[in-house]
Amino acid sequence: MYKSLFSASLIALALAAPVAQAHQAGDILVRAGAITVNPDADSSSVKVDRGGLAGTDLGGKATMSSDTQLGLNFAYMLTNHLGVELLAATPFEHDVKIKGTALDAANGKLGTLKHLPPTLSLVYYPLDAKSPSSPMWAVASTTPGSTTST
Repeated sequence: MYKSLFSASLIALALAAPVAQAHQAGDILVRAGAITVNPDADSSSVKVDRGGLAGTDLGGKATMSSDTQLGLNFAYMLTNHLGVELLAATPFEHDVKIKGTALDAANGKLGTLKHLPPTLSLVYYPLDAKSPSSPMWAVASTTPGSTTST
């Protein structure tokens, strides 16, 4: 999840850099754009945990799809170089599937995960506010328990 947020932050930075504008303490910034959550879904082989086949290794692996949604970013500049940002997005949805198992009936969609990841970040802008680009470093926290599954 943290890799996804980091990737989304880098993409947002790349898209926002050409339109970076001067900011100073007390400013409120509002931005919108595409936010992608690309789960780093890496699994070991699939094993049966119940019933008569309990403990059987079916091979294969679990996968999870990516999703891109509209994201809104609201920032308040505490100083000329330090801001607090809230990232909000429309809900993300990921399909969870199993593929490549020895038992064909086990392959296919397991379910869907939906989450709404509001993220609060403390952001440091190291360059002068009037610089043509605006790179940043951020420490972020997402809301725990914001995931549902079906």
